[in-house]
Amino acid sequence: MKQFFTILFVSTLLFSTTYSQNYYLGTGVPGQANTCAFCHNNTGGAPPVYNDWIYTKHGIAQDSMNLPYYGYDCLQCHNTGWDRSIVNYGADEYVDSIDGGGYTITDPDNFARVKNVGCETCHDPLGTSSRTLSGDHWNVTVNVPDYSAENCGRCHTDSHHPTYDEWETSKHAEFPSFIGNWTDRSVRGACYRCHHAQDFVAYLDDPNYDPYTFEPDGDMQNITCVACHDPHSNQNEGQLRLPITGSHVICDECHTVETEEVNIYETPHHATSECLSGTANFGYQYPGETYSNSPHTFVATERCINCHVNNVGVGDFGYATGHSFNPRFQACADAGCHGEDFYSEPGIDTTNADSYFNLEFVQTTTDSLLAVLEAKLAIVDPNLAHDSSYGFDYNAALYNYEAALSEGSRGVHNTNLTHKLLEDAIEKFNPTDVKNENTIPQVYSLSQNYPNPFNPVTEIKFSIPKSSNVRISVYDAIGNEVAVLLDGYKNVGNYSITWNALNFSSGIYYYKLEAKDFNLVKKMILLK
Repeated sequence: MKQFFTILFVSTLLFSTTYSQNYYLGTGVPGQANTCAFCHNNTGGAPPVYNDWIYTKHGIAQDSMNLPYYGYDCLQCHNTGWDRSIVNYGADEYVDSIDGGGYTITDPDNFARVKNVGCETCHDPLGTSSRTLSGDHWNVTVNVPDYSAENCGRCHTDSHHPTYDEWETSKHAEFPSFIGNWTDRSVRGACYRCHHAQDFVAYLDDPNYDPYTFEPDGDMQNITCVACHDPHSNQNEGQLRLPITGSHVICDECHTVETEEVNIYETPHHATSECLSGTANFGYQYPGETYSNSPHTFVATERCINCHVNNVGVGDFGYATGHSFNPRFQACADAGCHGEDFYSEPGIDTTNADSYFNLEFVQTTTDSLLAVLEAKLAIVDPNLAHDSSYGFDYNAALYNYEAALSEGSRGVHNTNLTHKLLEDAIEKFNPTDVKNENTIPQVYSLSQNYPNPFNPVTEIKFSIPKSSNVRISVYDAIGNEVAVLLDGYKNVGNYSITWNALNFSSGIYYYKLEAKDFNLVKKMILLK
């Protein structure tokens, strides 16, 4: 019998927890009991998000609407908890429609609790029928913010505010299942911050964020609205989580090469940020060459936002906001840089998105340079793979080829720099110079570093005919050891290693190979 009552009690508890209905308390105002604002203000003891929220467009969604066409049908998206199918203290219960599309507020006091787009729009209702907090408010598995785009898309959709519809067509909406082992955070954790909303927000807000151990709230979401926009704060333009400056916007956090030093033996990540800025780590910039940037580096004062997003929208309702993130042809006209010639330039078809930005055949030239370089690289390796045995020149040229592809605009972001990098790679790489270095060496050898003089990266090749521990070290002009490039066991073979002397001063250096019963020293010159 005791077991029966235990089962009955547990079943009743589960039923009440699972099927209990929550009611809207409303955001209210500070000092108003049993509202979100009662605790979530500067003196309430909880995170004071109310004090920032009141300055957002959500905080005045109802209060600011004095337009002549604003009527009853608009209320559902400008207030909290609108649901005509259920009584749960939502805004619809305190308003009646009147002929002509207008409305009348029947209960001003209670309507004031749930007017505007308040906390429970994203967090769901967490009150009881007696206007007290329900147990779900304290349940961390229930009371979690809704990171989904669908949540915002309930109102930001269709011809009115098509942000959600545009976002759905963007790559931000794509779940990265095309990447191998994606669901294994222990393997792909470092990538999660730029592919999932919860991780991106934690990366920006939490200095202790660890992508390999982070436990997200709710189901994993793609890069949705709340990844880039803070629903609680209007501190930055467009409620973005980071300010807009001429040198950095929120897009730069992910659309970047993700390394400060160039490693020509690895494929670069997204180099869009570095390309637009014209920094030294976009592509491999050959020593002795002069590189310059195109005007976009200086005139795009809002960087990516200038051309890819319409931050204020277009028209009365802010339609066409650019959240598909396709480049906007009209942005060039708005900037007033290219004038009427931009529209009449031969070869530009403004009805074809693929050729919108082919001003003076920028993209045509980029495509041609890429094709020439690809053909030269393919002579050595049709798979266009990095391999140290193919030598420095091949890998440097391949790196520039990949950098030009990864920046995404086919040369528009920084025409001068992109074209110069490709032209140099074509000129300085000769596929007939690449020798087969996979043969078994018969003697020890240490090649002269290349290039020499160098700035700041150089390549050192060596061969060992016997398996042994190999050490390669670098010394300054007075004999002090300043770097150890290699110290470990190597099998018989031909090898290549690079030294990045970015943090070293110009001068003469020596590099030494030690392997079993062999050692040799050679001189190199760092010239900055």
